[in-house]
Amino acid sequence: MRLIDADALNERMYHDAFETDSDMQKWDGGCWIRYKMFENAIKDAPTIEPEQRWIPVTERLPDPYISEWLCCTADGSVEELWYDSPRPNAECEFLYYDEDGYPVVVPDVIAWMPLPDPYEEVTT
Repeated sequence: MRLIDADALNERMYHDAFETDSDMQKWDGGCWIRYKMFENAIKDAPTIEPEQRWIPVTERLPDPYISEWLCCTADGSVEELWYDSPRPNAECEFLYYDEDGYPVVVPDVIAWMPLPDPYEEVTT
């Protein structure tokens, strides 16, 4: 299997169908139909998720309120944390809940990734 950049492929197909200097392509109504067929095929193709990787918080932050994330702090520790905004208009924070149910903010989170799916035994 080979992963491709669907946006780049779509751009290339558009260029080849409409922008190449050819009188036949400029006036051939069929090139529009062929282009739309390929464009729809690209849109409907299944998406392959990239392998999980650490995402720096400087690149982007996770979605708040969704679920737990695996987070790495500046001191190198790795923990399962929530990404939350406990108060309206407050900055979102990485946190965990202590044994009494109180939120504890974890400072210096530098990277995160989604938790992997839980293990399921495959039966054949």
